[in-house]
Amino acid sequence: MPSFCRPKHTIANEVQEVVIARLDSGEPLKAAGKEICPGVTIDKKTVRRWKTFWTTTMVKQEGVFVGQALTLLPALVLPVGEAKKAVADSLFKWLSYIRRQLSGVFGNFDSAGLFTLLLRLHLSMALSSGP
Repeated sequence: MPSFCRPKHTIANEVQEVVIARLDSGEPLKAAGKEICPGVTIDKKTVRRWKTFWTTTMVKQEGVFVGQALTLLPALVLPVGEAKKAVADSLFKWLSYIRRQLSGVFGNFDSAGLFTLLLRLHLSMALSSGP
């Protein structure tokens, strides 16, 4: 399976990220999946499954992702409290903000989207915590 897709899925993580960004900006499930690409609409049930999976993954990987970001860039200053809310009012926006900060320093950081990076972290953690 290519690294830009989840195992057993045919839609790229970046496409799923676009749909989740639409949901995060307040679009309803049906509208978020509409016309993703010319002539391509994602079913509302699929959008709901994606939202559940990525929300769970973001919650589980937030600490690891932030830790990795600080390892790559120890001088990275991350806002807290009210300043954090001003920068990002959702977990998706928060993780996207951190990724943009890394990209600002390293150029097009890893060329992978946020969800591909989170999935790599998730899979590497699963492999490292095996029997």
